[in-house]
Amino acid sequence: MTEPTPSGKLFNRRIAIQSPGTTPDATGFVAYGTSAAEGTWIAVLTCWAAILPGDGNEVRQSDREIDKSPVMIYIRFSSLANTVTASMRGVDQVYGTIYDIRDVSNVEQSRRLIQLTCRVVT
Repeated sequence: MTEPTPSGKLFNRRIAIQSPGTTPDATGFVAYGTSAAEGTWIAVLTCWAAILPGDGNEVRQSDREIDKSPVMIYIRFSSLANTVTASMRGVDQVYGTIYDIRDVSNVEQSRRLIQLTCRVVT
């Protein structure tokens, strides 16, 4: 059975996908930042998305629990969208909600939709 996917009219949220950047410390040493508190975030993609709430059940990927109430974000496939990884985050451009990306998958390997399994940070 396949996962439900959004219809075209639901791609109504503008989201920025950000990658952790690098920040030099006082001595000039460049440290890899993994959160906004530890480093900077660099926008790598801004696109329209469908943001759907999870079902409240645990989600497992490769025998590990990802989240108890994930949010599913769908973005249209592109060469740039195909570079999104679980080390990135999404930021809603209207509400400022930050989504920690936990898993990225190409829906049904169709090269039409990318599904981001996320948890809400703020």
